[in-house]
Amino acid sequence: MCLGAFGFCCHVEDAGEIAVQVDQQSFRLRVRRQDDAVDQRSNQFGCFIAPRLVVQRIDERCHLRPVAERHVRMEEDRRRLLAS
Repeated sequence: MCLGAFGFCCHVEDAGEIAVQVDQQSFRLRVRRQDDAVDQRSNQFGCFIAPRLVVQRIDERCHLRPVAERHVRMEEDRRRLLAS
């Protein structure tokens, strides 16, 4: 049996295997194309990701302190309101 697009002859038993292999490859290419823009951006700036996360986490730690202080103040205000 000849496969016209591929231009070579193969046995009938092998025809299904070749078709499956070609389909898997085209599926991988389609999936990879969807992520190319994201992957390309992250691959270009991969060395900046770790320091950026560290800076972000240090910054987040600073933001948690005022939130905790506000929470304490709100609890005090609630107690005053309930007591009066």
